[in-house]
Amino acid sequence: MRGSSIVLACLLSLVVTPDLFAQSRPADPLALVVSSDPLELARMVDRLGDDAVLARLGAMGVATGTLDPAIVIAALRACPWLHAPEEALPRLAEIAAGHDPDLAPAAMVAIVRIADGLTRDGLDAREASDDPIRAALAPLEAIASDESARHDLRVASARVSVLLRELVGSASS
Repeated sequence: MRGSSIVLACLLSLVVTPDLFAQSRPADPLALVVSSDPLELARMVDRLGDDAVLARLGAMGVATGTLDPAIVIAALRACPWLHAPEEALPRLAEIAAGHDPDLAPAAMVAIVRIADGLTRDGLDAREASDDPIRAALAPLEAIASDESARHDLRVASARVSVLLRELVGSASS
């Protein structure tokens, strides 16, 4: 009987007191999307808007170490579902060129997804500017040629650079 009361007391203490082992989750609605389900992410992007998602990446030149990594990761996952995803490319390239072992590859995944989804017809239909794409090219090409960068990031960056260069090159055709 005594053993069961100790077990009961321990269980009650878990219910009454906060779980010490639970990770605190940011209250940010984008970070609360726990899966990478494209429909969930797209719905959240629709709800928040492109500008709100882009703001969660931080401004150009802002060190990612000053930002909440859970929120930045959530924004990186959402970027391919922006209404104008090309607008995220310069900041994504900057993050991918950084040294954060979690954010840099996540940024490159977002860049690859965006580049794979962009078409000349789609950009023209939205009357989108090529300027953000052009702004991302130099940092992406720098990653591709950086011998000290991770191999997977270099390969992805080289592939995406070719895709994006062809995309902006086809605008003048």
